Amino acid sequence: MTKIRTVKPELFRHAVLFEAEQHSRLPLRLAFIGLFSCCDREGRFSWEPRSLKLDVLPYDDVNFADVLNALWTAGFIKKYTWQTKCYGYIPSWHQHQSINTREPASKLPTPAESTPEESTPELSVAILDTVLERCADQLPTVVQNTSLHRQTPALHEDLLYNA
Repeated sequence: MTKIRTVKPELFRHAVLFEAEQHSRLPLRLAFIGLFSCCDREGRFSWEPRSLKLDVLPYDDVNFADVLNALWTAGFIKKYTWQTKCYGYIPSWHQHQSINTREPASKLPTPAESTPEESTPELSVAILDTVLERCADQLPTVVQNTSLHRQTPALHEDLLYNA
């Protein structure tokens, strides 16, 4: 069941998300925003590409499994498995969503009680390199050192979720 969620204006200027979309040639920005309405109060969702596509991009001729995998690879969502079923969550969920107190508690397993699945970091680095090239004047000086972001996962996550 879909929920009413908020989208902050800064999301439309998120350089890393834009570059991930350009790199993948998939509608990642709209899909990412659409996923908000598919998440429970904890930012979790069932990793069911066909069902999610019906809620997020019903008229688009796109493979939603590819969309989810591109968002996962770029670090915007995380994927985990619990009892052979796949789930996802948005790591920055609680920074950006105010949940209605009447919304029911999550029925999905937590990532902590599951097996996380690792994404391929090469795409994230490629996207981040592109952002650094195109947006260097908009980023803090310490981030402009591309070798530093490859060595500092926390910095990479900070760029993804707070850019």
